[in-house]
Amino acid sequence: MLPLRIARVLVILGLALSALPLCAESLSAQIEKARAQPKVIDRLNALSAIGPGLTSAEIPRALELANTLDVLRERAVFEETVLKRWAKLAPADAFAFTATLPDSRQKIEVLRAAADALARKNSSAAAQAAAALPSGRARQEAIATTAEIWAAANAPAALRWAETLEPAPARETALHAIRFVWVHTDPAAAAAHVTALPSSDVKNALLMNIGGSWAERDPSAAIAWAQTLDPGPEQTAALVNIAESWADSAPALAATFAISLPPEPRSPAVGGVTARWATQKPAEAAAWTTSLDPALRPVALAALLDVWTGAAPDVAEKWIQKLPPGSLRDDAAAAYVTAVDEWNPQLAAEVIPLVHDEARRAQSARELVDHWSEIDPAAARQWSAKFHQHESTAQPDP
Repeated sequence: MLPLRIARVLVILGLALSALPLCAESLSAQIEKARAQPKVIDRLNALSAIGPGLTSAEIPRALELANTLDVLRERAVFEETVLKRWAKLAPADAFAFTATLPDSRQKIEVLRAAADALARKNSSAAAQAAAALPSGRARQEAIATTAEIWAAANAPAALRWAETLEPAPARETALHAIRFVWVHTDPAAAAAHVTALPSSDVKNALLMNIGGSWAERDPSAAIAWAQTLDPGPEQTAALVNIAESWADSAPALAATFAISLPPEPRSPAVGGVTARWATQKPAEAAAWTTSLDPALRPVALAALLDVWTGAAPDVAEKWIQKLPPGSLRDDAAAAYVTAVDEWNPQLAAEVIPLVHDEARRAQSARELVDHWSEIDPAAARQWSAKFHQHESTAQPDP
């Protein structure tokens, strides 16, 4: 006689016992072949590979066979792959069945997969099923998954559903998921809703996403919206992200915009634009940084060299070497050292002599030795000794 929970599967699928698939023996053979693998990881991978090929008619038999496996990890892996396959084939049925299982991490994973598939077919049905679950982690995950999928298709409708959810943690979970999808799919429509929210770090993050996403579509409209925000952290967050996002398509225009901003967003916007520009044309970004006001130059150079040294440290070093001695080269060399000293202290050591100012050179050397000591203490001590010996014997500047 079939176990009760397998019988429930048959009821859900509308199958009679006599309608079990003729390939049941073949399915048993696949399982035994998988379990015959000598290595544990190979056995588990082979069992997991069976699920994606199952048909709807094979699901009850597969779950029945999973129940006979006497090794916990094998049973868990096989059952999960069967349930996730069912979630793809018949998400409503898989969701309903999995909801009756005892709470477990596997239940959460399968419900998430079923909610995803069901929401793509019928978001309101997925929302109803998720909300009907008992309170707990499984409900939270199903609600969040449903909210994200529904928001991508119809954020206002998803929002109306989310606002009806109880208790408050479930409601906030859904609202959070919907808002962070909406600000990307339709930032102009999401702006009014987000602007009306109480001040918080989450609101600032949403405003940043609106600014960035809107700027990808229409920088002028995004700027006009940001300028309607009250001056302060919220407006700063929006303006900075607008500048950064705009730099992906028109870095020179974004750079001009960043410089024109009020003092509070100006510095982070300049840094963000420089970093985005450096991922495209680092030499152009470098030329722009040399024209900046000395007060803005360090943040731009730090952003430039953090990106440039990650891809072409030798080219970045040659650029620094060509700069005339003075504060510009000192700023660039110090930024180079900070960018590379944690992952290649030897490169940083080669650039430190380019720092002309004695105090800044000593500071860069200290930072280098601190990080180098974490990787190779002996090499750090050896270089530090040579550096200090050279500094003590060097002739002072005329």
